[in-house]
Amino acid sequence: MRYRQYRRLCQLSLPVILILLLIYYWTRDKTEDETNSPVTSLQAEGEHFTLNGKPFRILSGAIHYFRVVPTYWRDRLLKLKAMGLNTVETYVAWNVHEPRPGTFEFSGRYDVTSFINLAHTLGLYVILRPGPYICAEWEFGGLPAWLLADSNMEIRSTYAPFMKSVEQYFDRLIPLVAPLQMNRGGSIIAVQIENEYGSFGSDTNYLSRLTDMMTSRGITELLFTSDNEGGLHRGQLPGVFKTINFQENPEKMFARLKESQGRRRPLFVTEYWSGWFDHWGEQHHIVGVADVIETVGEILRMGASINFYMFHGGTNFGFMNGGNYDNHRYQPTVTSYDYDAPLSEAGDVTPKYIELRRLMLQYSKEPLIDIPPNVPKSSYGKVKLGQTVLLSDVLYQLPSVSVSDVGPMEMLPHCQLYGYVMYHTTLTGTLANVEITGAKDFGLVMIDSKPIQLFERQEKEEKQMIKVGHQRTSGILDILVENSGRINYGSMMKKERKGIEGSVLLDGKPADGWTVYSLEFLPKFFHDVKGAPWKAVKIEKDMPPAFYKGTFTVIGKPRDTFLKMSGWVKGVVAINGAVLGRFWNVGPQQTLYVPASWLVEGANVVMVFCIGQPHHEVSVELVDVPILG
Repeated sequence: MRYRQYRRLCQLSLPVILILLLIYYWTRDKTEDETNSPVTSLQAEGEHFTLNGKPFRILSGAIHYFRVVPTYWRDRLLKLKAMGLNTVETYVAWNVHEPRPGTFEFSGRYDVTSFINLAHTLGLYVILRPGPYICAEWEFGGLPAWLLADSNMEIRSTYAPFMKSVEQYFDRLIPLVAPLQMNRGGSIIAVQIENEYGSFGSDTNYLSRLTDMMTSRGITELLFTSDNEGGLHRGQLPGVFKTINFQENPEKMFARLKESQGRRRPLFVTEYWSGWFDHWGEQHHIVGVADVIETVGEILRMGASINFYMFHGGTNFGFMNGGNYDNHRYQPTVTSYDYDAPLSEAGDVTPKYIELRRLMLQYSKEPLIDIPPNVPKSSYGKVKLGQTVLLSDVLYQLPSVSVSDVGPMEMLPHCQLYGYVMYHTTLTGTLANVEITGAKDFGLVMIDSKPIQLFERQEKEEKQMIKVGHQRTSGILDILVENSGRINYGSMMKKERKGIEGSVLLDGKPADGWTVYSLEFLPKFFHDVKGAPWKAVKIEKDMPPAFYKGTFTVIGKPRDTFLKMSGWVKGVVAINGAVLGRFWNVGPQQTLYVPASWLVEGANVVMVFCIGQPHHEVSVELVDVPILG
C-alpha cells in the first residue's frame, strides 16, 4: 500500500518538478545578467562570443568617420582589414549631426550610414556607439553645446529637457542605423549604451531610459556598456553585457571584469588604448611598439576579444577638439588626433601597424589582404601671407548683441557655440584695473584695439586682475575670449560654459553695458570678409588680433600636405574658407594635416587668424611630413 502511494506521489511530482525547472531556466536570465534577446546575431554567452551560432572573436579597430574625410574612408577600412581585423568600431557624434536644435546633418563627413554601408561592402562587421555622450576627446564629449542655453541643464541625467532632446535626436538617428543591423541584413553586430557612465554617475534609471529609447526605435542587436576599471561597479544595468577599457595589465583588468559580470561571459576590451592623445603645452604621447605587442598578445592568448582604440585617430578639424580637467587644471586637446595609433593621422602605415599585423596573422582564420599603399604627400613650400586686416576692422561683419552685463556665449540671445567671443564697451574717465572672473578659456584685453595683456583660464583663483594704466577720459575696452574646447570627460563637464561666465569689474565697478560680437568662423563670414579693407602687411610691436591671407598654387591633382605653423603664436587656420584647426606655439603639435580633398587644382587661399605676433616672415610652409612634437 505504501509503495503504491509513494509511486503515485512520484508520478504526480515529476511534472511539477519539470515545470519548476523550466521556470527557473527562463527566469534566471532576468534575475542574473542575461536579458538580451536570443535573436541577436552576436551572442555573449559562456566564455566566447558566437555569431549566428558559430564561434567568433571580435578583432576590431576604431575609426571615427567624422574625423576622416570621406574620400579616405575606403583606404582606412581596407588597411584595418589588412591588419587582420574583422570589425570596425565608431562613435556617433551628436553635436555634428544636430548643430542647432532641430537642424540635422547626415551628409559628407557626417554621413554615418554611408560609412557603415562601406564597411559592410568590404566584409567588415560594425560596432556602433551612438551615445548620446561619447567622450572621444571630442568637443563636449559629443553633446551639442546648445544644450547649455538652458541655465538649469543637467546633462547625462533624466532631467526632462535633456531627455527630450535625446529623444528627438534618436528619432532621426536610430531609424537610419537600425536597418543596418546584421539581423536585418547589415553589418552592425553590437550597440553601446551611453559611454563610461560609471565614471560620471550611477543612475540606472537614466541608462534604462536610454536603452528603451534605442530598442523602441528598432535596435535589436546585442547591447553593451563599457567602463574603465574605476567605473565598472557604478551605473551598470543588470542584464546588459559589460566590457572594460584599459591600456595595460590585462590579467588584472579582466579579473575585475569577471567580478563585475558575476558569471561566465566573454571577455572584451572595448577600448584597448593603443596610444594616447595630446594636450597643448605637454609632450607628445608615444606608447612603445614592444609594450603594445606584449599587451595585445596577452589579451589574445587569454581568448579575449579586442577593439583597438584607436586604430586610426584622424583629426579634430575646426573647433571640435575637447579638453580634460585634472588637479584643478584645464587641459585642451590639440587639433591632431594621431593618437600614436597603428595608422597615423594621415592614414600612413606605422611600425606599430606592421608588428600588430604579424601578431594578428597568428589569429586570423583567412589569409590577409595586401596592405594598400600610403596616400601620396607633397611639399608645396612657403606661402607668403602678404595681406592683412585687423579684427577691429571686421567687427561690423560679425553677429552682435547689446547686453547689460557679460555672460557665457551659450546664453547669449543667439547662443554662440564655438570660436571666439568679443566683449566690447565704451570707457568713461580713467581706468587702472580690469578684474575678470570666470573667463573660459584664453583671452586678450585690449584698449583702443591695442593689446594690454593675455590671460588664461584660472581654476583655483577665478579672478584675474589686469593692470591697464589707461589715463584717457574716453576709449574702447575689448575682451577677446577663445573657447579652446569644452571638457569631454568627468563631472566638470556640467560647468562647461564658455566666454565670461562670471563678471567684469572696471576699477571695482561693473560697466554700464556691452556689445558682444561672435566670431564663430561660419561660412558666411569667410564670404563677407573678402570685401574687408585688406592691406599689405606691416609688422609692428604688440600686433593686435588680425587676419593674414596668402595663396599658393597646386599644379595637377592635389595631394595631402601638412601646414607648418612654427613661429606663429596662437590662433586658427582656414583653407579655402573652411577652418582646418588650431595652432599654438606652446606645442607639441607644429603642423596641421591638410587632406587633398581640402585643396583644389590652381589657386588655394590660406587665411590665418592670429592672437599675438605673426611669424617674422609672415609666412607658413606646406611640408610633406608631420611635426607632432
